[in-house]
Amino acid sequence: MSNKFSWVGSKKDFVDEKDIQTIDRVTVGRFGGNSSAGQYKNEDGCVVWVGEDWEFAAIFDAHYSAESAELVINTLEEYEQELTGILSKSRLPAFHHVQ
Repeated sequence: MSNKFSWVGSKKDFVDEKDIQTIDRVTVGRFGGNSSAGQYKNEDGCVVWVGEDWEFAAIFDAHYSAESAELVINTLEEYEQELTGILSKSRLPAFHHVQ
C-alpha cells in the first residue's frame, strides 16, 4: 500500500473516464468531464500524502494550462521531507512551523 500520490491532468486527462484510487486511507476520485459537452483536456491536479496520524491533500484547478498545477506539485514534492516533518509534529508546534 502506497502513502504518496500525485497527478496532473496533462499526463492523463480522464476525459470520459472515471478513476478511483486509494492512497492508504484516503480515496481520490478523478473525472475529466465529457467530450460530448466539449471537454477535451484537463488542467487539474492533486497531491496526497498519508502519514501515521495525518493526511495532506492539495487539489488544483488550473485554467488554460496544467503548467501551474505541475509547478506547485513539483514544489511540494521538492519540500516533501520538510513538510512531512512538520506534519509529523504534535498539532500546536506544527502550525507554528507552517509559516
